[in-house]
Amino acid sequence: MTAFLDARTLPDGTTLSPDLAIIGGGPAGISLALALRDSPFSVLLLEGGGLSFDAATQGLYKGARTGEPYVPLEESRLRFLGGSSNHWGGYCRPLDPIDFEERSWVPNSGWPFGIDALKPYFPKAQALVEAGPWLYDDMPRHLGGSDPKAMTLGAGGVYTSFFQFSKTRNDTHGTYFGERYGDDLKAAPRIATWLNAGVTALKLSHDAQRLETLDVATLNGKRFTILADGMSSANRYVGAVTLNGKPLDRVWIGHDEIMRGGTLRFTMSATPNKTWGSSTASRPYSMSGY
Repeated sequence: MTAFLDARTLPDGTTLSPDLAIIGGGPAGISLALALRDSPFSVLLLEGGGLSFDAATQGLYKGARTGEPYVPLEESRLRFLGGSSNHWGGYCRPLDPIDFEERSWVPNSGWPFGIDALKPYFPKAQALVEAGPWLYDDMPRHLGGSDPKAMTLGAGGVYTSFFQFSKTRNDTHGTYFGERYGDDLKAAPRIATWLNAGVTALKLSHDAQRLETLDVATLNGKRFTILADGMSSANRYVGAVTLNGKPLDRVWIGHDEIMRGGTLRFTMSATPNKTWGSSTASRPYSMSGY
């Protein structure tokens, strides 16, 4: 893709069938999409807002609050590409081991894995948020201090911690993911980013083992559906494709075809179909002639 797509332009009732769909264009959704850009899968990134703040779209976040007092839901997060990174302060710090442990005084605490399962991914996350080299609690030593403990505190569980700040390139603000990585999303040929696409329903298979269908709606009343027949961890290859019920052998689809609407259906398979999309005519257009 060379541009973002606006779900409000889709004909009502359109069906799309990517290999993978990611709900939400915030830091997590954008990071996941970029991690998959070199995969063989077609990826659909669905963002409920547009490229900038819109009061009507933001109003969808309004809701009731229970439990601990907190700021209104529509004020604590933002609904446009980049999500809440569009107003964050850039504070960064990795989780601590105790965050994963079951604690009797914290209801529903305890993760099914420990911090060691996430440590291999910390460097990539650090790079994405642009928080500089990995220092944190080792900061005093790097700043010239001889004692890595910046302040000696009494017993009781209180200790000194260090945060680092995200700082987007050529700026002093935190990394706004939509602005920072928008060009990367556009340049990824197998990632389609749809804006103003609010997911309204998740429909599971009969055995509740996989997600079969996403229902998506826009504020102007358009609705469309995303599906993949037989998609599972075992069936991860494209077996066949049809467009409006007719076989489709090429590995690309034109924007005009999307605008006309219809049903693009992928039938997934446990083994790759090495003949589908393999002919010269099936290849996408190239401006370079190669």
